[in-house]
Amino acid sequence: MGQKETMRVLAVTGVKARDSDEVITALINLLIERGYVKETYLNNVLQRERVYPTGLRLKGGIDVALPHGDVEHVKDMSMAVGVLEKPVRFHEMGSDPKEGNIVDASIVFVLAVNDPKLLVPYLSKLTNNVFLKPDTVEAIKKAGSGSEIESITQNAISATVATS
Repeated sequence: MGQKETMRVLAVTGVKARDSDEVITALINLLIERGYVKETYLNNVLQRERVYPTGLRLKGGIDVALPHGDVEHVKDMSMAVGVLEKPVRFHEMGSDPKEGNIVDASIVFVLAVNDPKLLVPYLSKLTNNVFLKPDTVEAIKKAGSGSEIESITQNAISATVATS
């Protein structure tokens, strides 16, 4: 990833939400409060999620969602991670939201990237170093604090992705 851009990670545990919009709103509000994203990022992500859903069914049985939006709404590279008290329904990535393929996400990762060239590398790091590693996903879900999740996630996205 040529550029030396730091990804700031904020995390919270025990998130209470009735639906995907509520959890996305709570997590993006954390990023807005820190000044990492513009207020317009919230509507952008909510609208994008309706068209391009981000629920992911993972091997270890702990499903996640990865809502994200457009770079022009992002000031600083950042991510908000929320471990939910109870899973929230997201439509499955790659599916038609009208079809009803549902994922019950227990962890939500809101990614905010300010350079379009960095989106795919960060998605790749999350996929290879978190989503494809059930032990890491479980460690995030069982973490006792936001700072513990921040540490696990930061280590995962800082790791070098092996390329073949």
